[in-house]
Amino acid sequence: MKRVMIFCIVFLMALSLASAIEINLNPGGGTPIDSAQVQVVNIKYKPYPVEPGETFDFWVKIQNTGQSAAPDAACKLVLDYPFSLYQGEMLQEFGALNPGSSGLLKFVLKTDNNAAEGDNDINIECTSNPESGSWIRANANITIQTRYPTLNIAKVETEPSAIAPGHKADLILTVENLAQSSMRDITVKIDFSSVPFAPYSETGEKKISRINAGDSQAITFGIVALASAEGGIYKVPVSITYTDNLGNLNNISSIISIEINSMPDLVFSAESSELTTSSRTGLIDLKIINKGLTNIKFMTARMLPYSEVKLLSSDTAYIGDVDSDDSESAEFRITAKSDKLVIPFELNYRDVSNNPFTEQVNVTYNLPSASEAGKGGVNWIVVIIVLIAVIFVYIKRKAIIGWIKSKF
Repeated sequence: MKRVMIFCIVFLMALSLASAIEINLNPGGGTPIDSAQVQVVNIKYKPYPVEPGETFDFWVKIQNTGQSAAPDAACKLVLDYPFSLYQGEMLQEFGALNPGSSGLLKFVLKTDNNAAEGDNDINIECTSNPESGSWIRANANITIQTRYPTLNIAKVETEPSAIAPGHKADLILTVENLAQSSMRDITVKIDFSSVPFAPYSETGEKKISRINAGDSQAITFGIVALASAEGGIYKVPVSITYTDNLGNLNNISSIISIEINSMPDLVFSAESSELTTSSRTGLIDLKIINKGLTNIKFMTARMLPYSEVKLLSSDTAYIGDVDSDDSESAEFRITAKSDKLVIPFELNYRDVSNNPFTEQVNVTYNLPSASEAGKGGVNWIVVIIVLIAVIFVYIKRKAIIGWIKSKF
């Protein structure tokens, strides 16, 4: 049986991940023989590369390179692991084929689920007449490889889960190998150029020598949130470069999320410029101070029922945002039934990451007297000054009258 030397010239039909590839085969050249001679001159398969467990279309282009007509041109596949016939017949007949004419046969094949990545051969035998027993063999090289990125960031964690401005944390990335072969020379790099983070006590790049098929590995980066950072969730670019088992250099770009946040730290007090022991009806202000490192938003305050207070306005006030190191207030009109009030309030708000919080606080307010508040009552300093002025005028008046009497 004549074996044909194959010279493969690869033409990529498309640049997409699921493209096709075409391979031209040189049947050897030389002087055409007098009889019919059917040979493979070209094969094509799609998609390229073929993934483990995937079906693919396989085309065989044949040509009668002899000087006589082929009465019944036909080709059959000789398949070894990891390939098998998925649809159709292993032997396909084209029919009569004149000298120099070509024909095209199509097969649908399947790759085994556990096929290793790499190159594998498919043998094709062609004849001008299946009954003659004379077959010419050619082989085609099929590339098996996962088309999609096989290294994946499977998990992202920070310890603590939310990082306060100016605080340090561990960023833990778990990289997994989804391929059926190992990956080597892996570099994971974090781009901090556009986010309020920085590497701490190390660089933002880590290297792994190898991750075997189906395995994963956790990588820890020491990072710090900048002291000036505002709270929120930040998208951080990550790139991974690695070499696959075929020696190809691959590059994956991805985005991870890191949260800057801190627990709310609020201080509450009550103030009033109207309420006194002698004037028990007026406005009372609930003052909220945000001592935390991040802002809060959508705050509402509700005065809860309290026997020592008669509420004369709505029990709920919308406050809105309370920035870090800032304060806001809410007004309520009340009548106080006691000199010492411990008023219950319920606060509802969200942090910068929209996590909801509900907090109940008791705010103390002692009603001042009118004099303590500077409202009404006797101001003895003013009284004394007025009395001194009256006495002075009286004495001065008597002196003037006495002088006038002495003159006249």
